[in-house]
Amino acid sequence: MRFLAHAWTLLVCALAVSGCVRVPDFSLARRAAAEGDLETARWHLQELAGRGYAAAWIDLGDMARPHDSRRAAHWYRQALGRDPRAALRLARLQVAEGILDEEGLRALEQELLEAAARGNGEAFRLLVRMYASRPDLYRRADVDRAIAAARAAGVAAAGYGLVPWYRGNGTFGEHLPEIKAVCQQNLEFVPACFADLARVSVLSGSREGLDRLLREVTQRYHDGRLSAEEVVAVADTLAEEDAGPGLAKDALALYGAVAGEDTRAMVRQARLILRFPFLAEPGRLLALVKQIRQKDPDQGNLLMGRIYYEGRQVPRDPVRAEQCFLAAAGRLPAACYYLGRIYGRGYLGRPDHRRALAYLLAAARSGVARADLALAEMFVRGRGIRANPVYGLLFASLAADRGLARAVDLRDRLQQAASPDQKQQAGFLLEQEEAWRRTGR
Repeated sequence: MRFLAHAWTLLVCALAVSGCVRVPDFSLARRAAAEGDLETARWHLQELAGRGYAAAWIDLGDMARPHDSRRAAHWYRQALGRDPRAALRLARLQVAEGILDEEGLRALEQELLEAAARGNGEAFRLLVRMYASRPDLYRRADVDRAIAAARAAGVAAAGYGLVPWYRGNGTFGEHLPEIKAVCQQNLEFVPACFADLARVSVLSGSREGLDRLLREVTQRYHDGRLSAEEVVAVADTLAEEDAGPGLAKDALALYGAVAGEDTRAMVRQARLILRFPFLAEPGRLLALVKQIRQKDPDQGNLLMGRIYYEGRQVPRDPVRAEQCFLAAAGRLPAACYYLGRIYGRGYLGRPDHRRALAYLLAAARSGVARADLALAEMFVRGRGIRANPVYGLLFASLAADRGLARAVDLRDRLQQAASPDQKQQAGFLLEQEEAWRRTGR
């Protein structure tokens, strides 16, 4: 009996100890993530990933994506070839943020091609968008190969792949009749065709065609055949930087039609009113920003900061503008740009060039082209910092590559004045900076 009692004690102890051992589990990981316990969720998923579960890599990527896109890309790449979701998630990330190096792009390309050949329409569309985002690596032959694979697999509207390719490589305006024909054939399959047809009408100067298209877009939205997101895409086409008041008014009407269910439409309305204040009645902008602040505080603070910064419908107030921009700077690079301008121009007193440089560089590396131009001008003028024509040429080239006309002029002037050694240094730094912005390395 004494032996049995001792054995029972050992068994209880063993069970107790085993009960304390953490066993990785997908359901526990997802429950912890839903409850905000990311540390517990991450432990379970990393343990599962180490045991070869590709789904764990996907979940780790999904957790990282909102705050660290490069880390998310790392997780998704681990699952390539093992989970079909990995290629689609990684492609969306690449198209949005351009984070892969050439090796990563080639691996992803093969995955997407194979998925398109199996009839996956989303993989095909992402593949073409990826091609268009890197004209330095991909050619028309690559697009034709992808279209052929998608057509053979029965992907609806495979021929539409040429449209995002033309748009992405800057030759859209050279193919208007072809694009119009392709989009009209694929309206029922590809809602993005409406935005493309709007651009065709604008570029060809067809006001009658545009009016007819806008009536159809509005009707389809009211009938439930177009989503608010798709209507916003058409309005965005009309509201591009070089749009005049007439197109801006059309865009405002479309944004207004869907603003009740799409916060982005409200934000874009406010931005247009900032550009064309005479298109809205007095007080409309402030009322709109107040609504936006309730739904998206960061966007609301950015817009309110711009109102104080520019003195629109309120007295100009750099102190309040700074407060608003600081509140949004953690998520919105544009807020960093405006902070750089406030500090660099001394709107709060004496210029603070060190803070200006820090905020402008953060904005530039997050995709704000105007920040690159502002950095170039600071290094050229040497106000508060030592003038550096090499850095000036570097940042002017980065801004020019993003299509800013003033930056193109500045870059050309700096290139003419630069010595061969300065041009070589600027070219080397440009390659390094572009690589860093693509990959974080």
